[in-house]
Amino acid sequence: MLGMIDEYEFRMTKTQLDSITEEIDFGIVSSFRIGNYPKHQASSKGKESFTLSGTLLMQSIKELETLKELGRKQEPVVLSLPSLPTIQVKMMNLSISKSNFLKTGEHLEQGFTLKLERYEK
Repeated sequence: MLGMIDEYEFRMTKTQLDSITEEIDFGIVSSFRIGNYPKHQASSKGKESFTLSGTLLMQSIKELETLKELGRKQEPVVLSLPSLPTIQVKMMNLSISKSNFLKTGEHLEQGFTLKLERYEK
């Protein structure tokens, strides 16, 4: 198992997870001043976000339906990855691309990008 989002598992045999990107924003903003150096200050608490990208090859067309349904609920979900402690995240965006079509209109390859943001109460 490569990771989980609630009940959805990323496995080597089913879901090919190509990359995991973690981005940390420390909440620092810059304001420019005429004839002087920019001023930097903390305007908010930082935020942490994750981007999971992958490809499904010759899988069921409905393979990503579980992720779609989790996102439509607009509730926090649990993210479990081997390299991170288990945390709660909000699903912000799910992009799906389809390619390598057959004459019948079915696709052989399905790519996805899932954007998550750490959930803080």
